[in-house]
Amino acid sequence: MDCDVGHEFFLCGELGWAYRACGVAHGTAVACGSGEESRTGMEDAEACVSVDLRHVSGVMELLVKAAGRPVVVRDFENGGVMEVAPDIVAAADGLLPVFLVAGEAIWREATGGGFGLSIEADEGALTGYRAIGIGTEGFTSVMLSMMEAAAQAERSEGIVVEELAAVWEGAMTRIADPGAGNVEGRGS
Repeated sequence: MDCDVGHEFFLCGELGWAYRACGVAHGTAVACGSGEESRTGMEDAEACVSVDLRHVSGVMELLVKAAGRPVVVRDFENGGVMEVAPDIVAAADGLLPVFLVAGEAIWREATGGGFGLSIEADEGALTGYRAIGIGTEGFTSVMLSMMEAAAQAERSEGIVVEELAAVWEGAMTRIADPGAGNVEGRGS
C-alpha cells in the first residue's frame, strides 16, 4: 500500500531519512548497526546515534497542520494572540528550539537524561537561537516529548508559545525537588 509523504515521515523518521530521499523501496527493512554504510555516508550504527533535525522539523510541521489547534504567541500590547504559521513553528531558526528545549525538560524529568541538543545564538533567528542538532535520543522520544510539552502549553486559544517556558520551569523544578510542584497524575 502506498502512503503519502506525511506517513513516510512517521514511518521512516527513526532511520534519519525518508525512503524516497534515499531510494529505498517503501516497506524495506533497514537494520541499524549492521556495519554497512547507509545512504547518509555514515555507518548504520552512527546513523542511529543522532536524530536528523530536518525530519524532526518536517514532522513537527505536519503535526501542527494536522492538530487543528493553532500555535499562538501573545500580543501583550493589545491583549490578543497571533497565530504562527506551521513552517515557522517547525523551523530550526523559528520556534523549533523553544519546543525542543521544553520537550527536553519533559524527557529529562522522565528519564534523567537529555537529548544532547545543540542550539546556538543566531541574531537572524526568530528567537535569537537556532537548533543545530539533536544528539543521542531517538526520534520518537524527541517527538513525543515535544508533543507533551505542547499539550501542557495548550490553552483555550491554542498552543501558547510563552507557556512553554512554564513547562520547562515546572519540569526543572520537579527535577531539583521531586516533591515540588506535583500535578495530578504525577508522583506522590
